[in-house]
Amino acid sequence: MKFIEWKQFKKVIEKYNHNNFEFFKDLNGNSISHLKKNARRLYSTLLFFNQYSKQSSRLCDFGTFPGTLFKLIKNFYPKFDLTATGIFETSEYVQMLENNNINFLTADFDPVFLEGYSQTKDSFLPLPAKTEPFDIIIASEILEHLLNPMYMLRTAFNWLKPGGTLIITTPNMAWIRYRLMLLKGLSPNPEIQSSVINPTGSGRWRPHLRLYTTKEIWEMLSAIGFQKDQEKFIDLRKQDDNTFLKDIVYAIPAFRHGILLSATKIIHVNSHLQDKPANQLESHS
Repeated sequence: MKFIEWKQFKKVIEKYNHNNFEFFKDLNGNSISHLKKNARRLYSTLLFFNQYSKQSSRLCDFGTFPGTLFKLIKNFYPKFDLTATGIFETSEYVQMLENNNINFLTADFDPVFLEGYSQTKDSFLPLPAKTEPFDIIIASEILEHLLNPMYMLRTAFNWLKPGGTLIITTPNMAWIRYRLMLLKGLSPNPEIQSSVINPTGSGRWRPHLRLYTTKEIWEMLSAIGFQKDQEKFIDLRKQDDNTFLKDIVYAIPAFRHGILLSATKIIHVNSHLQDKPANQLESHS
């Protein structure tokens, strides 16, 4: 099924029914819609996801808040069985999801943030009781917020059906702006004080802790047992930012803002998570 064009998607944005959770304050203190601020990325994610929409119908989103992506998926794919996840979510937020026919599971995909790396080094979050494995899992703009991304990626592997697909979006460490920052002696990573020395953030929000290249992400996924499927780099420029020079620069995919990739859960005889029966694997709950 062919997905709608960008011009049509902009009309969807105009008619979109926002909830109170989808508005944030920008650096100037002005209220801004999560959908309008991230329209390009959300559209690129939906366009990419559409390739897998026939795969089946059980979909889980890791770190759903504020729910914009899932509401859009529900709009375009009403027959999908959707499960949202998160921590510290209010009853009002969960009710909003349920009103949109979206299931909710409380799940912390980075307990090391509070408990220390040694306690979660080789573990993952077990699939909740009475929950069937998923055909597709989306982790959109989550990886860069985690102290131990392997915990989340192992959990995704554990929660997927054999042959299931993991879709990831995350900022691109190799973005041209970040390359220029390095030339100036600056780090594209967040300030060391807030990301490493004294990590801040609580509840639904925490800062970016680390950025990745595609090579690094594939290394992590391969170590767990995922097989590489697709990767692409997405251009998140606003319409009025399309200068001639930038058009030339962004013609090189790896110079673009964001990473969008998919990996497949393949059952290998020697896979790290398949060497032992599930009940013998170390878990963390």
